[in-house]
Amino acid sequence: MTATTVQTEPSRSGPPGLLRTREMPVALALIALVLFTYLNNSRFLSAQGIKDLLLNSTIIVILAVGQALVIITRNVDLSVGSILGLVAFATGTLFATVSGIPIVVVFLAGMALGAALGAINGLLVTAAKVPALVITLGTLYIYRGLNNAWAGGKQYFADDRPAAFGALSTTPCSGSRSSPSWRSWSWPSWPCTCAAPGPVVTSTRSVPTPTPRTSSASRSDAASSSRS
Repeated sequence: MTATTVQTEPSRSGPPGLLRTREMPVALALIALVLFTYLNNSRFLSAQGIKDLLLNSTIIVILAVGQALVIITRNVDLSVGSILGLVAFATGTLFATVSGIPIVVVFLAGMALGAALGAINGLLVTAAKVPALVITLGTLYIYRGLNNAWAGGKQYFADDRPAAFGALSTTPCSGSRSSPSWRSWSWPSWPCTCAAPGPVVTSTRSVPTPTPRTSSASRSDAASSSRS
């Protein structure tokens, strides 16, 4: 006689699959933090409060999107903060020193500078066969040193940039042409479906008020009353 053994899978006890994900503790902590803040300040989840939260996290979200591509390839980039500071000061310098420069040109210049600095990191990692952690740690201090040497303590404020540039973060992308911030955009077209291309010229005309017409019967009554 041969003995047969039956293997049974161990029963999995515990929460369902969604609660076993690695992101769930982070999500629960975020929900608890939001509720705790809301209980202490009821204006935290107001429309203006949510708008301020989204505006303040915009730069971090943009950096996180680019950093995610690096992390997916099992690398890391420690120099993103220094690149951000160098590109930000470069764009501020363009606005302050070049009068009437189009905003789209500043966009392209900033993206080109950031891409060039990132390409230097990529070339050093692939050509020198050095881990990205070591390369980007070195370029972090190099880019920061270049920024400090270039800036020299100089700062640019909101008055040094066009009003239309500052309105990009607050003007809704509804395609409306009535907003004054879009009127200062002078180029004929803009590669964004939410922007109104070109300046907007509005005109008003006074419409004459129509004179009420009286019937012949009412006119005859008025004449007879005046004769009497």
